[in-house]
Amino acid sequence: MNRTAIVVCDCRNEYQDSVYGKQHRFGNPVNRMQKDGVYAVRCTSCGKVHNLGSMSSVRHTVPSSR
Repeated sequence: MNRTAIVVCDCRNEYQDSVYGKQHRFGNPVNRMQKDGVYAVRCTSCGKVHNLGSMSSVRHTVPSSR
């Protein structure tokens, strides 16, 4: 488990807007939900939980270098 994600969130954060793009936020894993097979992350800016589906539908991708 323990998967992070970049998610679309309607909160405001100038730094994350400049790093990830407008309204895109870094999300930390919600381990309690992920261990039950739900792919969920919490926005590091506002704390909103984003449910991204089931863990079985998640494909591992390697981020491209910038």
